[in-house]
Amino acid sequence: METRDNHRAGAVKQITSHSNPIVKEIKGLVAQRKNRKQSGLFVAEGLKLATDALEAGWGVRYLALGPEARENKIALEAAAKAKARGALILEVNTAVLGAITRRDNPQMVVGVYEQQTMKLSDIDPKSAT
Repeated sequence: METRDNHRAGAVKQITSHSNPIVKEIKGLVAQRKNRKQSGLFVAEGLKLATDALEAGWGVRYLALGPEARENKIALEAAAKAKARGALILEVNTAVLGAITRRDNPQMVVGVYEQQTMKLSDIDPKSAT
């Protein structure tokens, strides 16, 4: 798996190949639980999830934007926030987005975020909203 040090944080990169190492890394996260567990990362598909995760302060590694997202004001604002937090912004075509998500009709935004876990004993049910 590629590490955060192998790319410039806060940069924008165009990717058109399914064989790109970053694409392979994200595909591995989607395909196998062991990759998510080892890396401490997970993949979230869709603009709503991407914006919600950013608003909640989740650490973001990558934000992949399909062609439609690059013309969407909310998606561009999410990309700016993610970039400001050090994420690598990936401009991808629909074919690469479909390869990442393994779907024929993928969402326009796919994010890779840092997992946040806590022990069950640390959860206070009275503080839940």
